[in-house]
Amino acid sequence: MKCLQLVLINALTGGLEICVAACITYVPPLLLESGVEERYMTMVLGIGPILALLFVPLLSALSDRWVGSYGRRRPFIIGLSFGVLLGLLAILISANDEKVWLLILGVALLDFCGQACFTPLEALLFDLQSEGHSCTHAYAAFTFMVGAGGCVGYLLPSLDWTQTPLASYCSNQVHCLFSVLVVIILLSLVVTVIAARESPTTEYALLDSEAALSQRTATATKWSTQEVTMTSVKHLSPWIPSFCCCGSKASLPSTPQKHCTSTLCLLAEVYGSYIHMPSVLLRLFLAQLSSWMALETFMLFYTDFMGEGLYGGVPSATIGSAPRYQFDEGVRMGSWGLFLQSSTAMFCSAAMDRLITRFGNRKVYLAGLVCFTVAMLVMCFTPSVPLVTAMAALTGFTLATVQTIPYILATLYHQEKEVSVPCIDEEVIMEM
Repeated sequence: MKCLQLVLINALTGGLEICVAACITYVPPLLLESGVEERYMTMVLGIGPILALLFVPLLSALSDRWVGSYGRRRPFIIGLSFGVLLGLLAILISANDEKVWLLILGVALLDFCGQACFTPLEALLFDLQSEGHSCTHAYAAFTFMVGAGGCVGYLLPSLDWTQTPLASYCSNQVHCLFSVLVVIILLSLVVTVIAARESPTTEYALLDSEAALSQRTATATKWSTQEVTMTSVKHLSPWIPSFCCCGSKASLPSTPQKHCTSTLCLLAEVYGSYIHMPSVLLRLFLAQLSSWMALETFMLFYTDFMGEGLYGGVPSATIGSAPRYQFDEGVRMGSWGLFLQSSTAMFCSAAMDRLITRFGNRKVYLAGLVCFTVAMLVMCFTPSVPLVTAMAALTGFTLATVQTIPYILATLYHQEKEVSVPCIDEEVIMEM
């Protein structure tokens, strides 16, 4: 697959990351300015990830079994993208009407749908580009677009949109920013849906896929922080009734009772796969989970840390006062730090193929974790804004590694099980 096509397929990945990055920078201060206390702000920010933890595995299993003329992934990509749009519109409206409940609803919807949408996008890459060496390029392109989207997303809040021509159509900074985000999501969605030439899925193709899957010794499952990617888990729980299979009219239950039972069976099947997970994937999952817990915590609270901790600002202070000005300056400086993080991640992802070839997956992955640990230790003991910003940039290497290497390892594991070869060099597959 050509590089240009990979970039076009990942256009929505970049668009989603722009929204995620802009919201990471802007939403925590926006919640504080709206009167939400900091202890409740963390609860609001946790709604989306909790919903993703509960429902993304179910959506993944449904996508694996989906039958339709638009393929297995694109219907879910389109649906979740519209959820992101609704979240953006809710935040935009709440900024004008000062409705805190609508702001909280928009943040939760945007966070959930944004995180969930990355799962079918990664699975789409896996479907279209599953060869060993090719998958390295595919996931490197994915990480590159995430980094590029982060760069743009962290820059957008640092601009003064009230001084642009867009201000004549929008009432304030938030209205301008989120209007731009809506346009970006729409354009990137159109590009990805057109560029991803996914074949229509039929019942026969689905049955053939499941028959081939039953001959494998284990089901390959790709894991990330908040989600389970969409390789099928059907044969991990052989006791599940046949009507739990979704995606075609023939397989759908005919009564509400059967529909409820089918949903419960599917949930039991999906979450039962956690118990039957191969040990090598369990170690990979735990490593990825821990890495993303640390990264997400850092990115969510970095701008607030800069505004309150280093600049001494107060987010609830009166607009125009010195404490409020200092807080806003800290948030803008925090945006630059996260921009440098994404820039580092983008350049490291472009060189990831060479780094892995030279040093191997294990050394590159461990180096990324060590860089993050060192950066956090330095931030704990220094009040220097330039040094803290430099450490934020250093975490970009960690971001690039956790977005690339675990997926490469999961793909290699899947290929190993698919061809039923005893092992692809234990050091390659089991080096987590």
